[in-house]
Amino acid sequence: METILYLIMAILIIYNIKLSLQLTKVRQANVRSVDSLGPEETKILADYAIEKRKWQILGNVLFSLALVCAFIGTTIETSFFVTLYVVTMIAVNQSRIRVNKLLQLDN
Repeated sequence: METILYLIMAILIIYNIKLSLQLTKVRQANVRSVDSLGPEETKILADYAIEKRKWQILGNVLFSLALVCAFIGTTIETSFFVTLYVVTMIAVNQSRIRVNKLLQLDN
């Protein structure tokens, strides 16, 4: 069981690194200013910000639990919470990519 969890964690970490590299490429593109967005795009942007904030809060809680488990728990508990933390960071990175794609000049 532990091996499966470690394998899943490794795959998710690799996917998160891939998303981070993709985010870096998307951020290098020219973007519009927030002032030039229409009302519909502004609402979408606000929804993305709310979604990202929720995932960040959940990620902070899970990371804190992973730290607690690192000191008083077992290795499997720690890796479980780290895996969940990585999932939340994937959601945050996907939200950031969507925001940057919305702000690109090529729309």
